[in-house]
Amino acid sequence: NAKDPLVGKIFGGYRITDKIAQGGMAAVYRGIDRRLGRDVAIKLVLGGKQYSEIFLKRFRREIRILGKLLHPNIVPLLDFGSLHGVPYLVMPYLSGGTLQDDIARGKVWDWYEAAQLLIPIARSLAYAHENGVVHRDVKPANILITESGDPLLSDFGLMKMLREEASADLTGSGMVGNTDYMAPERGVCDTV
Repeated sequence: NAKDPLVGKIFGGYRITDKIAQGGMAAVYRGIDRRLGRDVAIKLVLGGKQYSEIFLKRFRREIRILGKLLHPNIVPLLDFGSLHGVPYLVMPYLSGGTLQDDIARGKVWDWYEAAQLLIPIARSLAYAHENGVVHRDVKPANILITESGDPLLSDFGLMKMLREEASADLTGSGMVGNTDYMAPERGVCDTV
């Protein structure tokens, strides 16, 4: 594996120390907030100006919504901006990894442990729904685990505002989410 060219670079007020993950449209890096000395996670849009205005609207909407959602089991937004045409947002770095990491390592939970993990996520989803937000991509990779083992819901990039009038240029009509974790009726409806 070649070293990522951003590792070691200064990006705004942050020094990038490591690449954590990469998806289809964004990459997440671990960094250090140079002003406060704390570890952070920095989500960068891949491709910068290559992305459509629709994608950039979705990214800005994610930032606006994250800034309003204040719940102990939702990853908080610390900062956001754009540098050299690359939009980014900053969240706390959570060293516990993701629920998906635990599953991949073969971790098994008894019913009580599983309930203690999922109840806070259900409460965070209820809070989001009360505030007009549907996550639309709940899956183990989007549940981060704190060092003390508490679950936090992340990645609201695919959410839909319930109280806003649906806009075809922002939400589209195609399938949104991951088919591995989608309700079966949702997949059937979108493929017919």
